[in-house]
Order: sequence, then structure tokens, then C-alpha cells
Amino acid sequence: MSAPNAYQDVLSNSPGIAKASVGLMALCCIAFILVFYPGYVSFDVLDQLEQGRTGNFSNVSPPANALLLGLSFALSGSTAPLFLLNTIVLFASLAWIIAMLRLNAAHLLLLLAVLPLIPILPHLWTDVHLAAVLALATALMLFASKTDRPIHRHMAWLGLLLILCWATWVRHNAILAVLPLALLPIAQAVFGTREVRARSILVMSALVLVVALVFIRSTSNWVVDRPASTWAVTTMWDLQYLSIEAGEVLLPEHFIGPGMDIDDLQQAYSPNSAVPLFVRTSSGVRNPTLETFAPEKSQQLLGAWIESIADNPLGWLEHRSTVFVRLFGAHKEDDLVYMVDSPRFLHPEARVGWQIGMHDQVRVIVEKGKDLGLFSPWISFLIALCAIVAGWRQGFGRTAALQVALLVSTALYLSMLLPLTPSAEQRYLLWPLLALVLAGVMALEKQNE
Repeated sequence: MSAPNAYQDVLSNSPGIAKASVGLMALCCIAFILVFYPGYVSFDVLDQLEQGRTGNFSNVSPPANALLLGLSFALSGSTAPLFLLNTIVLFASLAWIIAMLRLNAAHLLLLLAVLPLIPILPHLWTDVHLAAVLALATALMLFASKTDRPIHRHMAWLGLLLILCWATWVRHNAILAVLPLALLPIAQAVFGTREVRARSILVMSALVLVVALVFIRSTSNWVVDRPASTWAVTTMWDLQYLSIEAGEVLLPEHFIGPGMDIDDLQQAYSPNSAVPLFVRTSSGVRNPTLETFAPEKSQQLLGAWIESIADNPLGWLEHRSTVFVRLFGAHKEDDLVYMVDSPRFLHPEARVGWQIGMHDQVRVIVEKGKDLGLFSPWISFLIALCAIVAGWRQGFGRTAALQVALLVSTALYLSMLLPLTPSAEQRYLLWPLLALVLAGVMALEKQNE
């Protein structure tokens, strides 16, 4: 059996449409690389690059992205290899997914809902790498749900195991996005496989995967040389807001400099980010991303946080819900403007003239889009949800379990942003938005069956 025919069972589109879809995604990928090569860097990325180069790791983020940045620099003296890896994996995964779905041109327009992602994707943030990795995992799961060949299905699940284990090393909250996808084999066993032996194998494999995910996630702390109390960023920001509401400083003395008062906290407050608290006060505030707090001090901080919330639960909820809602907005007011992207290159002088010209033209379009509110995530979320509802009204296809897994992954990921997000940076919505759009595209496939 020839190679093309061996995989014909998973290609829902005709070969011509499948090739055209792959070709279009390849052109988009090449254009993207030409414009944004070798990828944007920010303060977070530069810190991770230094960790990867020196081997001196912090626990602000798990080590995967820092390791890849360090390897990229060792190989090329730049961030280019990681940028190419993220870009190619993401576009190739999307092309593979499209080729496996029976879609028409109108349905493919749903992919325009990823418009808010365009300014984010050139970055080397952990959010981008996680989205690329989970897009590949989604393609593998779609392949496993489509193929009728057991050997292909088993190979897909093996690849999924490796990819999801790696994903847990990318971001601390990745486990929330990963677990629903890891549990999908159980859903496949319960609803899709009738043979008892095959069902048992799938269930046991899924359980092993879940255990492996939890174990590998815990091992990320083994390589940490510079522990930090990163969890305290949001806690201290909440206390800053609640202090302003109460008219008295609620932050324990250990965490603030001498002379701290309400006026100092007020002038350093931003409703969109915790960063000003740590850089703008006159008295100074301890930065939990740069040090680890002693257990007794951590308990003191948590106690003050819990007590303050108990005294003013509505104030805390207002603060957290405001930040959460602003994640989905247009990001064109105040310091929200800078929370869409950070268009800086590590070595801008290494870029050639024609590349600079193309990039400058694209940036004009991006900035104009920001001004017009075209990169508002709430619009894309609404479009994707409408697509899912429209598809489900027509019935459920073979990808129903995968669609549900993507929806649960999105819901879990978003659920932790409400109480814990330290800013309204749009990049935090990268995977949830991509997952929802992919679920919408799959839901629409049923209408053509």
C-alpha cells in the first residue's frame, strides 16, 4: 500500500482540497517567518534566555522554554531556532487538522477568528510554545479519532503521551489545559471502542499518562537553582487594591519598605497589571519573582490576604473580575496598549533591509488594527462559540469527544485566570482561543457529512 493511500482514511477532504489547504498554510508559514524572523523578545524571554545559557534556573516558569532558548542560542547565537520550531509546528498542525476535516470555504473563514493571535505569535513566550505543542497534540488526537487502523491509532497515542508530558514543563498552569486532553483516551474507550481488551488497554494507557503528567510536572522543580515565591505576585497585588479600598496599608511590614502609606500605594496602582506595585512605589516593595519568602513570612502574607478578602469579598471580586474582563477587551487604553505584544528583536541589526521594510509595513497594519479594536479576543471567542453551537445543532460526529476535551481544556485554563492572573496580558488567552476555534471548526464538519 502506498504512503498516500495508507492515510487516506483520515483525509475527509478530497486530495485536491487537502493539498490546497496544506499549500495555503505553508505559504502563510513562510510569509510569517520572513516578516517576524528571528522572533520577538521581552523581559521574560531575556530572563529565560539567560537561564538557558547559564543553566541557573528559576521557578518563575518551568524550564522547558529556557532550555530551548539556551539551545537556540548555542546553535545559532540567536533565538531563531525556537522561533522556527514554534512557527512550523503551529502552522503544520493547523494544516494537518484542516486536511482531516470535511470543510467548505465558509467554514474555513472561521479561522479568521484567530486574528487576535497574530501580534502574539511572533513572540518567544511560553504561551506561544504551549499553544504550538498543544495544537500538535490536537492534530494527533484528531488523527487517532479518524483513523481505522489500530497501529496508526497507537502511534498517535504514543506521540500524544510524549507531547503532553513535555507541555507540563512549559507553563505552571499547563496541567489544567493538558489533563482534559490526556483523559480523552478514556472517553474514546468508553464511547468509541467496543472490544473489552482494547477498551482496557486504552483506559490503562490514559491512567498511566495522567500519572506521568503529574510526576513530570513535579520534576520541573528539581532543576531550580533560584527559587522564587511567584505565587505571591497576585496576592500582593490584591492586597494593594484592598488596601486602597480600606484606606489603610494591609500588606505586612516585611514586604514593604519604611514609610509606605496609602498615597504611595495609590499612585503605584494599575488595574491592568501587578508590575507597577513592584517598580513605582517610593518606599519599595519586595518582588516575589526575585526571591523566595521564608515559610513563616509566606503564612503571614497568606493570612493577611485571606483576612482582607473576608473583610471585603465584594471588593476583591470586583478587582479580580475587572482584570479578567479586560483580558478579553480591545487593549487600546492606558497601559493595556502594551499588553498585546512587545515587538522587539534580540539583534535588530542582524535583520536585512527588505525584511525590516516588510516588518514595518506589517506593524503599521497591526497598530491600526489595535486602534480599531480588531484584536479584541471577546469577538473571536463569541464567533467560535457560535460555530460550536451551530455545529452541534446538526448533530455530533466522530470528533465530539475531542471537541468536549478542547472545551474543558479551555474552561479549566480560563477558570484559573480569574483568581490568579497577575495582569490583563492578551497572551494568556492564546491557548484558550486557539482551542475554542479548533473545536468550532471540528463542530462545523458534521454539517457536510
